[in-house]
Amino acid sequence: MPLWIFQRPPEVCNEHEFEAAECLRRLTDQWMIRWGFNYRDGAGITREGDFLIRGPDGHILILEVKKIVRHDAFTGVWQEDYDSPVEQIQKQLAAVIRMMKDAASRSGRPERPNLRVEFAILSANKNPSGIRLHGVEPMQIFNGLESLRSLPSRWNQIFSKGAGLGREWRIQLFNRVFAGNAPPSARAAFMKRNDRMLLERATVDYELLDSLAANRHLLVRGGAGSGKTWLALEQARRWAEAGKRVLMLCYNIDFAADLATQAAARRLKSGSIEVLSWEALSNRLVESAGIRLARPGVNATREEIDRYYAVTLPTAVLDAVTGGKILSAYDALVVDEGQDHDTGSKGKISWWEIYFSLLVSGKKSPIAVFYDPAQHPEFYKQPFLEKSLRKLLPRAAKIGLQKNRRYTRRILGYLKSLDTDATRPLIEGLSDDAFLDGEEPVIEVCPDFEEARSRAAEFLLKSIREGSVAPDDVLVLCDRNPFTAKNTSLKAFRSLGGHPLLPVEKSPLPDSIRMTSFNKSKGLDARMVIMLHTWPFEDLPSKSQTSYWMAASRARQMLAVFATRKAEAAKV
Repeated sequence: MPLWIFQRPPEVCNEHEFEAAECLRRLTDQWMIRWGFNYRDGAGITREGDFLIRGPDGHILILEVKKIVRHDAFTGVWQEDYDSPVEQIQKQLAAVIRMMKDAASRSGRPERPNLRVEFAILSANKNPSGIRLHGVEPMQIFNGLESLRSLPSRWNQIFSKGAGLGREWRIQLFNRVFAGNAPPSARAAFMKRNDRMLLERATVDYELLDSLAANRHLLVRGGAGSGKTWLALEQARRWAEAGKRVLMLCYNIDFAADLATQAAARRLKSGSIEVLSWEALSNRLVESAGIRLARPGVNATREEIDRYYAVTLPTAVLDAVTGGKILSAYDALVVDEGQDHDTGSKGKISWWEIYFSLLVSGKKSPIAVFYDPAQHPEFYKQPFLEKSLRKLLPRAAKIGLQKNRRYTRRILGYLKSLDTDATRPLIEGLSDDAFLDGEEPVIEVCPDFEEARSRAAEFLLKSIREGSVAPDDVLVLCDRNPFTAKNTSLKAFRSLGGHPLLPVEKSPLPDSIRMTSFNKSKGLDARMVIMLHTWPFEDLPSKSQTSYWMAASRARQMLAVFATRKAEAAKV
């Protein structure tokens, strides 16, 4: 897919621009598209064009999108006082050529004769009889959206086989003029566009669920950033809208709180969705059965905590369910991050059979599981065996998500650069399908934690001031739980840049920022992720490298890591 640069806020774009963008996103990554660009007309008035397209050969096409072209090709009259797009786009053409010439002169390399800028007009509503315009070659008219899909084959005809000498120079010149000069006022719009249009409209393909609607059971496997959670939420909503009581499960408590917020964001006409973590569900079942357990106290050891969650609580849940005191209360089940749930081994009953017992129709009920075996943490005591899950649901439709649904090109590149034996299975789950432009990740190594926190605060406040993010767009991650850590550095870490830091599961306060640990961030995502209280990636042991990678993969558009040198980090 092409590299995108955005200027126009979503609220000023018409539906035909969105439709044109949907067509253009089919291009390869050798193309670059700027959506919205400023230029000065002959009278010195600043105006805005629709699309600038830089082809693989470095030449430039200005594309103006019109709902419909009402023009009489024989008289040259534009009907119903309709402004001439030819006159409009010729002003854009002159302005873009002037900007390129000026940049070439400043670079010390004057314009070469093989640098070309052309224009084209798209009539979004197809005219069956075609469109003819005075002074415009037929090759430069796209008659309907389907016609726009022929852009790659038309390109060489428009530019007369322009690839060759000077290609790299042309690409560099375009990048210098148009790849980084969106006005500051457009920065927030750029971020919102990536989130709203590209992450929701252009990438989440709910048609997949349409094609699978006849299947009662779904097993959906996908790597980090492949869109599992969006599809899981949409599937839960669809079953709820059909009048079903849906249980939506995940393991991570913080992730459950985030899922519950997302599920509640859309009002349901019928049915219901209840989001629970494994622990919340287990506690409810145990309490409903009248079983009393002594939970680990504040001073419990790691071994005591592990024994409680790996043995004591699961055993009590099994007793509660098999004791016949628990009523089936749900019509459908959706599980996200399914690899975190024990599938059982050596004759041991799996958590999944407990889940199925909560469904009114048992395994005959609608069930969808979304998972990635590579994201199963090594420190989890319970195993995840994909083949066991498939045996439990032998007739399930099995789907593999192949595309990247979350990351900008730069963040995807950074995640792939963190290539070690520990992270390689995670990297193998990524695709190369990144068509969002974005900020280069900020990776700094500071002498101590105080300096790292100070640098993070500066970065945060600058980003908020420039409009890149609001506080609720930010997720702060530390190498351990900052709200239970006993070391003094994290214990006092309760604000960043004057903004309160709160646990993810807490109700947000005005101007507050979410914060959790690397390990508890699984399933979460944010426009900006700030990572603190960690050694540099290359200094970490293999298990910690996996946690670091997972934390970095929570970032959609902006990632900033302020690590602490290993010698200093060991002291805190």
